[in-house]
Amino acid sequence: GEALAALTGAAAGDGFELQLECLGRLARLPPPQLGSKRLKPLRLLLRPFVEQQLDEEGHSPSARATYALRDGRFHDALEALAAAGARGQGPPKLGAVQRWVRDAMNEDAFAALEGPLAVRLLDAI
Repeated sequence: GEALAALTGAAAGDGFELQLECLGRLARLPPPQLGSKRLKPLRLLLRPFVEQQLDEEGHSPSARATYALRDGRFHDALEALAAAGARGQGPPKLGAVQRWVRDAMNEDAFAALEGPLAVRLLDAI
């Protein structure tokens, strides 16, 4: 509720790109510098995001496809769907397929099936 509204407002602000650039620069620091005492408050703030990523990586390929499609990471979704097929998992549940198609089709280029990525992704689903 309130936290999501605050985050959405911050993401829409003018400084959001600058904040992302700053985080990108921090991400390129060598590991010893990232582990410094000075950056501990930042690590604590980012911990929920890291835990979400680790949680996602530990899931089945179908769950990883769901996360990737939800976040608009279509290349990651293709990899997860390929992994699910390689594992010989049975067909996904109908609700998962419907959600995947909906998430994929919500992107402008995908709604019109523009580009090879859109077609490959929908074919993989």
